[in-house]
Amino acid sequence: MRETDHLTGLWSRQHFYKIAVMEHERALRYEHPIALLLFDIAHFKDTNDRYDEFVVLMPMGTLETANQVAERIRLALQNHVFAHDLRLSIRCGMGEWALQQETVDDLLARVGREMR
Repeated sequence: MRETDHLTGLWSRQHFYKIAVMEHERALRYEHPIALLLFDIAHFKDTNDRYDEFVVLMPMGTLETANQVAERIRLALQNHVFAHDLRLSIRCGMGEWALQQETVDDLLARVGREMR
């Protein structure tokens, strides 16, 4: 099993799940929150459908933390000019993990429905 995506060099979905389960167990044990940020590149439907969204898992993060991180990412992309004068924006969903009630799949589905 590859731990990184060959295109981006980021963790693969399988590795993300492994880490998310470990962090979920740790959060339950030590009673700390976990926030999750899910984003994709706006107006790039074909790319997003083929390569999935990006996920940021934030152990000890709150919804406020996720909102701050999303804003930093949004501003960084908004102010960056890529090759061929390309500018990007993102669609985001974020949430704090309901640790006692949700699995990682439940959390991803809930946050995915909230993407804007």
